Amino acid sequence: MGGCGNTTLAKKAQDDQSIRSHFDIQTWVTISQEYHLNEVLPSLARSLTGYEFQGMSDDQLMDQSYKALKGRKYLIVVDDIWSTKIWDLIARTLPDDNNGSRIILTTRLKDVAEYANPDIPPLEVLPLGVDESWKLLQNKLLGKSHINCHSELEDIGKKIVQKCQGLPLAILVVAGHLSRISPKRENWVTVSENVNEVVTSYPNECIAVLAISYHHLPIHLKPCFLHMGAFPEDSEIDAWRLIRLWVAEGFLKRDKLRSLEKVAEDCLEDLASRNLIMVKRGKLNGRIKNLPYA
Repeated sequence: MGGCGNTTLAKKAQDDQSIRSHFDIQTWVTISQEYHLNEVLPSLARSLTGYEFQGMSDDQLMDQSYKALKGRKYLIVVDDIWSTKIWDLIARTLPDDNNGSRIILTTRLKDVAEYANPDIPPLEVLPLGVDESWKLLQNKLLGKSHINCHSELEDIGKKIVQKCQGLPLAILVVAGHLSRISPKRENWVTVSENVNEVVTSYPNECIAVLAISYHHLPIHLKPCFLHMGAFPEDSEIDAWRLIRLWVAEGFLKRDKLRSLEKVAEDCLEDLASRNLIMVKRGKLNGRIKNLPYA
């Protein structure tokens, strides 16, 4: 899910001097949803060489990147990639010299991560726990040297971050809002009762990021996802109840090989793999967590 901290974690790894010192060359390439294939290769070649390349074919651009990396131990971060097709293109530019070079790939899509390296399970960035969330809120509000200040607000502060569902982006948006108001208990209580409204009141900081996940959904998944809004936020929903509701609402079309119930189950699994819903108890025979920002 957008806002869970994938990019931040990758950035910390790339910026860590103890990591950087092991590599001859490092670069960062962001592949947004709207990225066009004809923009990927020039961007990669430019980031590796520092030169602008005009009028070159795809093969020529890949050759420039390949030459810049050949024989060198490199660290490449490919951030927020949405397509296996783009990964195939980038992978062709990366020489395999068996010299300890590394590639970090971040994505919101589990199938893209598994496609890039099917031999190693992808690292899933899990939501922060309540204590970690509270510490992040404190650090952003008060600075690390004052992390024990306002201890009288800790109980209500933990209620606030709990409603952020462990999403660092949501916590940072709420922290920004709290920094603009007087640190009185009654003000924090009001925020705790209206966390979702606080987050959505800063569209450029949070909702726009999360909305990308929705806009990238295949058209057949959008009504299923929007239907989640019919349930109270932060509620748990029985998976099979949800499947039956989707079938009854007529959101789905039967195909030759699957019943409507199977189509609905596959849609639910797809939403889970995109990290737009949280599956409780491990599998879809359990319950679904309705996230307020997804």
